[in-house]
Amino acid sequence: AKELASCENLIFIGFQELGGSTTQYLRSHIEKHYQFIVQPPGLARYKVGLALRKDIPIVESNFLPYKNSCKGRGLLYVQTPTMLLATTHLESFMDKTDDGVKRREEQIVEATTFCADRLRENPELQLAVIVGDFNWDGERVRCKPPNQPLLRLAKGAWRDAGTLRDHTYDCKQNPMLTGSLRLRLDRCIYMTQNSRETKVRLKKLGMSAIPNLHWNKMNPYNGTT
Repeated sequence: AKELASCENLIFIGFQELGGSTTQYLRSHIEKHYQFIVQPPGLARYKVGLALRKDIPIVESNFLPYKNSCKGRGLLYVQTPTMLLATTHLESFMDKTDDGVKRREEQIVEATTFCADRLRENPELQLAVIVGDFNWDGERVRCKPPNQPLLRLAKGAWRDAGTLRDHTYDCKQNPMLTGSLRLRLDRCIYMTQNSRETKVRLKKLGMSAIPNLHWNKMNPYNGTT
């Protein structure tokens, strides 16, 4: 919350993996400056949320459940007079019989199709943005990519705000992780009306370790902690 408060001119914020206590904590810290919308109760063990700057009017807000989700996942969006802003958490790994790969690919088609249709039907909308935990792992070169390239599946002229170096699960940069994995699990994709020339850039926050927080995790391969 302090990191977000230090940022100026944020239009909206997308949250994933919101539990009850986390939701209450965020609401108490950000509702002074933002309209805070959370996924409605349902199957999800944890939810997505979206904060929109208070001075921006909301034309519509809704949660669109994915047709194939076993975890209550979906697309949470707000429509303003000129923008469609959304956040999502695509299907996670379940077990060895269902790794979520096919579900994620179907969900990104569902999400991008919905947003692209909104842009086409509403000429006043200039921009659509989808941010979130996509659980997307389609770019590692040392093994067969479990997901197809994201933009190849997305319906519409979507662009990726990130680059191949914008890892969001980064064991080299994150002082609270061990190991060597560097993955782009989280994404920001956007599309403009009539392919207008607009550039979106990423900036990482929270680059320091949280003080006095430790998590002991067992390594299943060698039994170490």
